[in-house]
Amino acid sequence: MSRVPSTAPSVAIDEHDAGRLRLQGRWTLAHATDIGHVLHDAPGAVHTIDATGVERLDSVGVLQLLRYAHRHDLDFDHFDFRDDHHALVAAIEDVADDRPKKKREYGFAAALGRLGFAVQDNFQEIVALVSFLGENLAKLLRMLRQPRRFRITATVHHMEQVGLDAVPLVFLLSYLVGAVTAILLAGRTASAFTAQIGAMVSREEVDAIRTLGLDPVDLLVIPRLIALLVTLPLLSFLADIAGLLGGMSVGAFSLDIPPQAWMARLHDTIKLRHFLVGLSKAPVFAIIIGLIGCLEGLQVKGTAQSVGERTTSSVVQTISLVIVLDAVAAIWFMNMGW
Repeated sequence: MSRVPSTAPSVAIDEHDAGRLRLQGRWTLAHATDIGHVLHDAPGAVHTIDATGVERLDSVGVLQLLRYAHRHDLDFDHFDFRDDHHALVAAIEDVADDRPKKKREYGFAAALGRLGFAVQDNFQEIVALVSFLGENLAKLLRMLRQPRRFRITATVHHMEQVGLDAVPLVFLLSYLVGAVTAILLAGRTASAFTAQIGAMVSREEVDAIRTLGLDPVDLLVIPRLIALLVTLPLLSFLADIAGLLGGMSVGAFSLDIPPQAWMARLHDTIKLRHFLVGLSKAPVFAIIIGLIGCLEGLQVKGTAQSVGERTTSSVVQTISLVIVLDAVAAIWFMNMGW
């Protein structure tokens, strides 16, 4: 394809690849109007944008290309730029979402629209979570057939991180207020998983893992899931003990109930099934916390802002799901007479 001699911005379909759009000319502020017209008329059914033929590029050109990518749901990683343009593109891409938000619209139609978008977003998160659960189950079964894929060192490391290091916090808060152990882990561990994996995504370490022929789920997700499945029931047991000690302390110091009398009453009213029912929920909560924390980390887009947004999302989702499932389980066990 011959090079267009004009400095005006232009686009053309690659003669060897109908899904590749080639850009030429100067994509700068002086040609802002022409850029808008060119991109408005450009085909949307493309998978790659070749901008290596662009003579000059400034922030206006990059922002226009970003908007074109958003309109056509095209990943900006599929844009090819000249080496001397990469720094500018990276800088503009990082701050592109920092523009002031549009003024909030009020009224029934606007509220209905926000509700619809929220329902759609939540439905997509549920679908992604169920899909991620299926992927992890399939790869856990594959790991049973191929034990060499199991990362024992990483698993033990995460058991220490999510289990042993959490003991002081869990024990103290459970002693003081009888807090739900899974909620503590949802705020502490899910956010850590998201931040750790999200940082790896933003530094392209996950892409490097795939390039080496390794599976990010085997390497990053399953060790964390197994660590939570092992340690959360143990932490729940410690939280139960701490809660009982807290109740006994209140009885002894505030209600004049001797520890011997408190223990005798505990023996008469608390059955073994009560302990087992509470402990049976721990693996379910562990799976929820681990899956959401890791999934949100893998969905990071590569910017610091995206890491923060996904970390916040993982905490909100895990705490909400833990509370909802805990309430459902309590009603079910109560109706079952357990």
